[in-house]
Amino acid sequence: MAAAVGRIDDSRQRESLGNPDSIPLNWAISEVIIKPRDKKMASTGIGEEQQVDWMACELIEQVPGKVSGRPVVKGTRILPDAIVGSYELGESIEELQEGFPSLSLEQIKRLIEFAHQAAE
Repeated sequence: MAAAVGRIDDSRQRESLGNPDSIPLNWAISEVIIKPRDKKMASTGIGEEQQVDWMACELIEQVPGKVSGRPVVKGTRILPDAIVGSYELGESIEELQEGFPSLSLEQIKRLIEFAHQAAE
């Protein structure tokens, strides 16, 4: 799994992080950085900087008004980027299937395969 690092907009608010009740309502994280823990995950070649044209995948649909019109796995509200991103962060295909029980192992494998082919 990866470690997330947050940066806070206002350095004066850093002191209040020990007590969640004292975090102001206007407090915001300005940046989140996902850092892979090993080089194997870092070198997969797919990530935020690599955009996949999901509409070319037979498992994907895009419906106006459904998840803001973003590409999703047909018949679900599951974003394919969530599947591929979790896999890249170290989740096994079996763990992904447990987390997304409406998807078959074959569908999960196909999404990952499609994303890797798109990155080549």
